[in-house]
Amino acid sequence: MKNLTIYTDGACRGNPGPAAIGAILQDETGATIAEISRSIGRSTNNRAEYNALIVALDEALNLVA
Repeated sequence: MKNLTIYTDGACRGNPGPAAIGAILQDETGATIAEISRSIGRSTNNRAEYNALIVALDEALNLVA
């Protein structure tokens, strides 16, 4: 796998409030190879966004290792 495209998002209801993250990882053909969706408890929108990126990058490392 040469290229990987990662889409991430994080959000909360209220700021801070109940938060969740999501991510999609695609290979070079655009095929989805991983989907992430989870609640992260109480957080701010900025922390949720950052957490989504960290989780997605960790998953990418696991896929190429």
